Amino acid sequence: MIIYSCLFNGAEFISDAYPAEDDTPESWGGVYMKIKGTYIQVGEDDVVLDGANASEEEVVEDADTTTETKIDLVHHFKLENIELSKADFKEYIMGFSKRIVKAKKEAGVAQEEIKAFKTGIQAAAGDILKNFNDYSYYCTDEYDMEGSLALCTYGAGGEPYLYYLLDGFKHTKI
Repeated sequence: MIIYSCLFNGAEFISDAYPAEDDTPESWGGVYMKIKGTYIQVGEDDVVLDGANASEEEVVEDADTTTETKIDLVHHFKLENIELSKADFKEYIMGFSKRIVKAKKEAGVAQEEIKAFKTGIQAAAGDILKNFNDYSYYCTDEYDMEGSLALCTYGAGGEPYLYYLLDGFKHTKI
């Protein structure tokens, strides 16, 4: 299994257990990885401590269990929805892209690959900004805005699709 974790803060965002869509127009030449999410029901679990005995006097009838619907990828990787303005996203993506380019240069990546990344990220950022309100934005549960973000949009049937900026992640095989 391959785990994708943020290049800059190490937070895990995705694994190859969730298959990526093939090269689609929304992947902007492979700059972003597109993964279809599914909705899951998440409920509050009863917590039972080791050695604890239920009181004989306490009778639980029809315990109210609260569930909420979440996107599997968001829930499993503990991502949090954040509010961004268009200006905030533009500032974020420009700064984050520059940090990726710097990391690529330091790693000795070929200039052609760096140029391809710059071209792809410019096209992606332009398209995302044009359709800014169609996306939701997710960061780590620590709200680290210096790290990677996941973007989410919805298909015609309401199914969630998450997008991950591939060069913002290191891939670790476990």
